[in-house]
Amino acid sequence: MKMRTFLIAAYGGLLMMSAGIAAADTVVVSPEDETIIREYVVKNPVDPIELPSDYQVVVGSELPDSVTLTRIESSDLKRHYEYVRYGDQILLIDPDTRRIVDILEKQ
Repeated sequence: MKMRTFLIAAYGGLLMMSAGIAAADTVVVSPEDETIIREYVVKNPVDPIELPSDYQVVVGSELPDSVTLTRIESSDLKRHYEYVRYGDQILLIDPDTRRIVDILEKQ
């Protein structure tokens, strides 16, 4: 019985740790940063990218190395971002991981 209790507790601890790691990777773009980003993207348009047909465009997806990212140059942002245009969407990318951190719809 003690071993079972230990295993359940250990498994629960692992679940909590993995949830904490996932939460630490979450990037929240503030409304102020989003305004700066939208203004930058309008002033600095890029051609849309093409992605493989089986690629899922969702927050957290990593962009392939074949996709060229464009850095957002602004000292007013709280952190650095890169972006690409995909159809009518702007995909906001974490430059360290190449993961999509936000998807901005065209306004």
